[in-house]
Amino acid sequence: MLQYSFQFETISKYRAELMGLAILGVMWGHLMNDTYQPSIFAQLARLVHTPGFLFLSGFGLYYSFSNNSDVHLFFKKRIARLYIPFFIMVLPFFISLLVIGKCSFLQFCGYMTTLAFWYEGNYYAMWYVAVSIVLYAVFPLMYRAFFNKYDRPILFCGIFCFLMAGIIFFIQNIFPDYWKIVKFGLSRSYLFPIGCVCGYLAKKKASVAWYYLLIYILVCGFFFLMRINTPVTRTMMGIPMVCILLDYLFDKNKNEKLKKLLSWFGKYSLELYLLHMLIYFALRIFLELNGAVSISIGIVCGILLCHPVSLFTKRIAR
Repeated sequence: MLQYSFQFETISKYRAELMGLAILGVMWGHLMNDTYQPSIFAQLARLVHTPGFLFLSGFGLYYSFSNNSDVHLFFKKRIARLYIPFFIMVLPFFISLLVIGKCSFLQFCGYMTTLAFWYEGNYYAMWYVAVSIVLYAVFPLMYRAFFNKYDRPILFCGIFCFLMAGIIFFIQNIFPDYWKIVKFGLSRSYLFPIGCVCGYLAKKKASVAWYYLLIYILVCGFFFLMRINTPVTRTMMGIPMVCILLDYLFDKNKNEKLKKLLSWFGKYSLELYLLHMLIYFALRIFLELNGAVSISIGIVCGILLCHPVSLFTKRIAR
């Protein structure tokens, strides 16, 4: 009889590799969209995609904050690891837009602070950073209320998702035009508290029997096949499936080179995300190259530049 059970610790074990797969999925999806390939490739690439970063961010933040709940240190690390690299990498691009008159000074300020997402929408694909900053800002309060004081992670996830559903319902029905602006970020925000709860379960060494996991994947797969394939359902189906696959691939130190490669991409996922999109938009705006050429150059340059750019931003962040 099959005795397999899914250990939530597996997500922690392969977090770097999952981040690597997520950024590869992002770049592959962008490449497929701009080279007009069949959409099935882009759909497969999105199993662990940008929304997966929100899930893994919630997962990682729970681990980090449960080990050290110093709020000052928490925000210091988030600024050093997210906002300062973001600021340094996007500054030349947005200054260039300002100089050639493609944006006003107020727009420039909105772009640099990510506030522009909340009134312009997904400007230059920066939604992930904008949404992450807000989630990071409220996370310590959520942690202390639901994990530290009451130790009710499922309640936390339920309340967060219920509140998000209420906010989304309100915006959709009262301010439908504004919903079109913020939809790209808010519709994916559910994954953050789900990631936090999975981080909690991982630290508790919780597991799920194989038959429950199978039912869960089949239900998600049904939603996917019925075209109810939202970013949330894709990611929630993709994360456990990919973890099981990675456990098989890397069992007993097999495929070490592949593991190191995925970890490398995961290590530089933020730099790769920002660089390949910034280069893509720069080529489209300043040289007026077509989408396929621009995204291809953006991906190649992002891979070549991510390591030196990371070293530079870390030096500044210190």
